[in-house]
Amino acid sequence: MTTEEKKRKNGINSTGSISEIDLQESPSQNKQQEQTPKPQKFRKAKMPKVGETNWKSEYNVSSEINDKKSQLKDINHKLANVASTVDRSIEELNSKIKQLIEKDDARIKNTMRELLSGMKDDIVISLSKQIEVLESRLFEREIENDKLKQEVKDLNKKLED
Repeated sequence: MTTEEKKRKNGINSTGSISEIDLQESPSQNKQQEQTPKPQKFRKAKMPKVGETNWKSEYNVSSEINDKKSQLKDINHKLANVASTVDRSIEELNSKIKQLIEKDDARIKNTMRELLSGMKDDIVISLSKQIEVLESRLFEREIENDKLKQEVKDLNKKLED
């Protein structure tokens, strides 16, 4: 048995797979390999060890699927409960707002009446001031017109004389 074969036998793991072997060759073989061109080596895909396989039986897969389904059903049920409680809360808030508006309807009407009457008073006061100013201007013009009429009469009398 050569040293390589011994190393291969010793390289077998407890899981049954062969570990990587350090190829330590004699110096004379190393010199021969350096002189000859090395062919390209292709790496083989590493096969998983027997203990590392992710293979699961159909029973395990179906039980996991059933577990996931039951978890999803539980989540959906919880979401439905949350949605219904949110809907109820929104309905309660809407009813309370309606009640407040209905109760405060009379108060709102009174407030609006007070505001409108206050605005009406302000408008009436400003309009009455403007009317007074216009009346005074009109009166002054009438006085001027009367004076001018008198002057015209006086001038007409002078012309006739």
